[in-house]
Amino acid sequence: MELTAIVADVLGIAPERVVDSARPGELENWDSVRHVHLIMRLEKQYGVSFDYAEMTRLTSVGDIRSALREKGADTGVARGGETGGRSGGESGAEPTARAENGNV
Repeated sequence: MELTAIVADVLGIAPERVVDSARPGELENWDSVRHVHLIMRLEKQYGVSFDYAEMTRLTSVGDIRSALREKGADTGVARGGETGGRSGGESGAEPTARAENGNV
């Protein structure tokens, strides 16, 4: 299942609203409890695990996509967005490069 579909399902919103720049507070229902549910679902879906420090750094859909890709997961096609944020409109390669430089 693609990351966009998983996020939409966990948050109970339309997949079209899920863009890489989206952050908690910008999408309804994305609160701390749903964030934990989302991480648990992603761990199960992609067969990965996140420690607490990693979970707290996942502050946008793009950050989540980058972290999953770093763990070898295929997350589907990235979607840009107009909501702002550091992940908006970036290609799949850029967030990984930033993560390697410690700028995430």
